Amino acid sequence: MVNILDGGGEEISSGELQGYAGAIETASGNQTPAEINLTEATRRKLDTIKGDWNATQQAVALEILTRAAELQRDLLDSVRQWAKPGRERALLEMLAPLVTHLTERDRLLLELRQRLNASPY
Repeated sequence: MVNILDGGGEEISSGELQGYAGAIETASGNQTPAEINLTEATRRKLDTIKGDWNATQQAVALEILTRAAELQRDLLDSVRQWAKPGRERALLEMLAPLVTHLTERDRLLLELRQRLNASPY
């Protein structure tokens, strides 16, 4: 799988994002121990990764992760619907750079939103 978020010696792959999206979709009281562990492990990786980001981006790091996971989940749903059997993984790996770039764009847009909200104007 391709890494979507990386930094600080850690990375979150597209596969981990898919699992994270499924885990956060489950109501918190209904999560299995495996889903809880996956969620916590992914968030620990995010804590390491966001060390390379500026303070404004760090403030919205969980939202960035959630958006990336939702994007990956939606992409997976589309690929499963339209891909020929056995081609899903190849298509997901081909589209992973798109998810990476959109996640980077989200990070910058959320930073801008934070800065505008903090602005006195």
